[in-house]
Order: sequence, then structure tokens, then C-alpha cells
Amino acid sequence: MPPSTTVQPARATVAFPGTTALRTLAALRILLGAVLLWAFMAGLLLVGLALVLGVALRAAAVGGTALMVLMWLSALPIKSNPAVDEHIIYAAAMIAVAAAGAGRSWGLGPQWEQVLRRAPQPLRTVLT
Repeated sequence: MPPSTTVQPARATVAFPGTTALRTLAALRILLGAVLLWAFMAGLLLVGLALVLGVALRAAAVGGTALMVLMWLSALPIKSNPAVDEHIIYAAAMIAVAAAGAGRSWGLGPQWEQVLRRAPQPLRTVLT
């Protein structure tokens, strides 16, 4: 009679090497990575909405430029010309849109300014 072969079920656990403290740190790293990913994507969404609607263009340009520079830095070393990278071009375009005040003529800028008239002064300064 041939020997019987038994199949062991695969274990569904992830093995973290080391002590409980290392396991806790590894779990926190996974959690923090997920939170930061969601925050980054929410930031991109808010910058995109502000630019499309033409509201809070200065804040959107500053935040969008910071996000673009961070994405540019994450791609280093760049194999092509680093000054003509798409992230640098997008950052310059955001600054140009905000500097030109494009929201006043092509967006909801006039309505946004009416909303900001009722806002406190520090908020008006940031979101103008």
C-alpha cells in the first residue's frame, strides 16, 4: 500500500520576527502607512477641486506645489532632465494659475470672495 500523503493547510498568519515590541512597531508602521496614503490622496483631491473650481487658489497652489515637489523628490534620481520633469511643470502651472487670479474670470472666484467676506480675518488671509 502506498504511503498516504497529507496536505497541511496553509497558515493565514504573517510572521513578524522578533519580540512583541517589534511586532507592535511593524503593525504601527503598516497603519501609519495607510493613514499617510489616505491623507496624501485627500490632499491631492482637495488641491484638484480648488483648482478646477477656482476657489482658494493661493492655498491650492502652495499645497499643490508642496505635493508635487514631494513626488518629484520620491522619483530621484531622475534619468531625464530634472528641470523639465512633469511634477515641476505642474507646480509651475499651479503657481501661474494662482498668480493670474484665474478663478475670478473662469471659476467661482467672485462667489468665493463673498463667502470669505463673512469669515474671520486669519481665515480670509489664508484662503484668499
